[in-house]
Amino acid sequence: MKKLILVSLIYFWCAHFSYTVAQPQFEAMKAEAQREMQVGRYGEAIDLLNRYISAHPQQPDGYDLRGICNEKREQFENAVYDYRSALKLDPTNKEINQNLARATKLWYSLLYNEIEGYKREIAINPDIPDNYLQIGKAFKNLGQWTVAEVWYDKYLARAHASPDEIIRYSEILAKNNHIAKGWPILKKYTEEYPNDQRIWSRFGYFSLWLGKNRIAIDAFQNALALKPFFREAQSGLNEAKGKGYIYTVNDTSIKHFNYGLPPVRPEFVYPIDKYYRILKRNPDDNKIRLTLIKALYKADRFEEASQQLRILKKNLHIQ
Repeated sequence: MKKLILVSLIYFWCAHFSYTVAQPQFEAMKAEAQREMQVGRYGEAIDLLNRYISAHPQQPDGYDLRGICNEKREQFENAVYDYRSALKLDPTNKEINQNLARATKLWYSLLYNEIEGYKREIAINPDIPDNYLQIGKAFKNLGQWTVAEVWYDKYLARAHASPDEIIRYSEILAKNNHIAKGWPILKKYTEEYPNDQRIWSRFGYFSLWLGKNRIAIDAFQNALALKPFFREAQSGLNEAKGKGYIYTVNDTSIKHFNYGLPPVRPEFVYPIDKYYRILKRNPDDNKIRLTLIKALYKADRFEEASQQLRILKKNLHIQ
């Protein structure tokens, strides 16, 4: 066991050394992005910040800076989601809260203006389906789920929706707890679009929520056959098989935003949190501490991993 720990420590320090060499590069990238922002080159700054965020997904500063860039470019929807991401990581940050409130107010104002514009278009010609769809999407973005469903229903009465719009519609129905209403629609779309893993996965969740576990399992397996390791479908399959819920369904028609449905089970406890809890009860459990170090390193939480490694070395009396 001691030999295993020593080998693991050597591996970790080699990996950590590589990280410390690469770390200044990413900090320089953020600094360069800030310089681009100062001279108004927000597109160039966003490109740099995308790379910085990929390297530091648990740091709020990258999302906040990218939100500022998007706001300056008047891409308020993107800005709001960036600020929300930053706020999830740093909920008490006053500046991020102010940024989010400001961008949200601007975005919502535009959405209400768009709604009024499309209503005027409907008054002129009520036969254009897209006007109803755009109003429904605007109310969805405003979080007014009941009203959004009404406008989506008007759109669906006039047009055949794309799979993307059915994904969005299913989210609205789930928010309003209209699962039985959405189930036959999703079933029809699995027949019409049998190669769309998103439709199969969403049909799986609606089946699961209605207690149709066998149908849900088949739907999730169909989704995974089309796209192995599709996280939404894999989590749904685990739930249908009684292995615990670990995923919140998202609007997968939009890649960048996490606008999910409420979980149907208590929140999943992540392994890192579990290891911390075990160590809080038993600080001398070196095996668990080593497991925690590996998990932290895999999650790019290098500073925490380094702290835990120092504790482990002290426990093992390693110089």
